Amino acid sequence: MAETVRLEMPEVQLSTTEAMTGHLREWIMKGEVDLALLCDNASFGDCASSLLVTEDLRFYSTDEDRPLSTPPEEPADLTDVAATDLVLPSEKDGLCIFIERAARAELIGLNISIAIGSMTQIKALMAPGSCYTVLSPAAVHAMAPAGTLVGAPIRCREVVADLVKRKFWLAELLPREQPVPICSLPTDYWPCSREAP
Repeated sequence: MAETVRLEMPEVQLSTTEAMTGHLREWIMKGEVDLALLCDNASFGDCASSLLVTEDLRFYSTDEDRPLSTPPEEPADLTDVAATDLVLPSEKDGLCIFIERAARAELIGLNISIAIGSMTQIKALMAPGSCYTVLSPAAVHAMAPAGTLVGAPIRCREVVADLVKRKFWLAELLPREQPVPICSLPTDYWPCSREAP
């Protein structure tokens, strides 16, 4: 994206920041960033959003420490995933909110052993097989093909879509209406609806 902006819009100065959805939502609502890519469009305040992409979420573990009975790459029930010791993003993050929402729809609880507000730290914990997590394939694209992690799609029994999917939204703060200064209001005679006697 950065290269495309540089080549096709040289007059634009692009500045990007990577953060969890909870932080990005706060920044966009405060006007600290112009656009944000979020995985949940709830609680946007004065923001507009448009759907960009939908992705499957996967349960990740190392191949040596796989707690599920299903083979890698075969769908795993959310009930089985929820019973493992999960390391997830902090509860303000859109991914954690989404996973908890899916679990509530299945009437099950999640076994969250650690909540971390850093994707880098979650992936660092995953490498030695210390934990299990639910992430998008894009979040672990460098680790999964190398064989470090194995991922399985997640299936929900009572959700309309068979596999758990997450949507990404492009959000921007709507321009606020500027208040009209009192001194700029007209001061001429205003005719009223009825004539004075």
